[in-house]
Amino acid sequence: MSVMSPFPIQKETLSVVATAGFALAALAAPFSSALLNIGCIAGFVFWLMSLRIRDFKRMAARPTMWLWAAFILLLIASLLWTTAPTSDALGTLSKYRKLLYCPAVLCLCLACPAFRRLFLILSYVSLFLLSLCSVAVALHVPGFPAPDPYQGAIFMKSHITEGFLLGIFTLMNGCLMLFDRRRAMRLLGSVGLILAFVVVFYLTNGRTGFLSMTIALLVIGCYWIENKRQVFMLIAALVVGAALIFSTSDRVQNRISEATDNVVQYVEKGNNQTSMGLRLSFWTGGLNIFIQSPLVGQGVGSFRTEMSVQAQNKNAQNPPVITSNPHNDFILIAAQTGLAGLSLWLVFLWRVYRFSSRFDKSAQLLLRGLLALYVTGAFFNSYLLDLTEGTVFVLALGVLLSIQDRKTLKEMDHA
Repeated sequence: MSVMSPFPIQKETLSVVATAGFALAALAAPFSSALLNIGCIAGFVFWLMSLRIRDFKRMAARPTMWLWAAFILLLIASLLWTTAPTSDALGTLSKYRKLLYCPAVLCLCLACPAFRRLFLILSYVSLFLLSLCSVAVALHVPGFPAPDPYQGAIFMKSHITEGFLLGIFTLMNGCLMLFDRRRAMRLLGSVGLILAFVVVFYLTNGRTGFLSMTIALLVIGCYWIENKRQVFMLIAALVVGAALIFSTSDRVQNRISEATDNVVQYVEKGNNQTSMGLRLSFWTGGLNIFIQSPLVGQGVGSFRTEMSVQAQNKNAQNPPVITSNPHNDFILIAAQTGLAGLSLWLVFLWRVYRFSSRFDKSAQLLLRGLLALYVTGAFFNSYLLDLTEGTVFVLALGVLLSIQDRKTLKEMDHA
């Protein structure tokens, strides 16, 4: 016999307000960090106030959530052995608060599946607007900022953020093109994909955008394939497409050439003052931190402290540049929480991938595509540390994990 809440109306009202907060975050993510923060914090607080026993049961039914919770608890526990000053440790830990939003969004979507649809629609609309705004920047439309000399026609965020977001936008357009039966929606998906393609490869200078777009297109291609003939067609299209992009986009040519030159300079001359040189310096320093404490790491927020120690080593030929952000999520996690934290995170990602096999192909494309964007991009950026990229990833993950088949839904409703 179920136990009725003594304040049923209040609980429902709190859930609605929490939903509105996360909906605001979905709409504001590409444009306003402040509104993204406010929406998520409000959504999480009101969700906590509306929690019921059924919500915990629903979360417990997701084996991935136990790994998620264990990873968060390990980050918190590492405050006990961190080598960083308390202020640095707490400051870094506060950046990981976005991890708490995943179970909140998951529960809200399970309690009200209409929220999942609302979140996806608002996210699509905001990303479509972001693409249009980038075009307006490139065309010097009055009222829009001028193109950035280094980053290109970006709008309000950085080229790294915009590249990651447009990768997600591409996945959503691919889903519409492949699986929506309505002609108007397939046409919308085609227009959106072309728009994102043009913005990423021809209007902005971000290598993260090039990578995200390429990975998204590969994922879409994999779900398009139905026979061997289409495999060869996809390979041919990729080869021809890559050749055309490289030969027609000065931005792609320049950024790839620059990255290659940066790596050569770092390897041959130890130059760590270039874009890729800095990253290689960060990664080398991060691996040294991990080696010093491989099991549980040096604690949350310790990266800057440990890099400072390495920089003071007079015997080092090329001392690393001091930073708290190594631009690599996996190295950062390993440095802070060792093999324990890195294993939890990698197993979590793998279990999410396996869990998505229960979904239909459209949901699989979105979830597995999101994982592919994160895993590849996290080798060059610390997404979990970054506000917009990390928050959007966490929110989208919670929304997509709430999808289930009818059998699973019945089992959870009777739990």
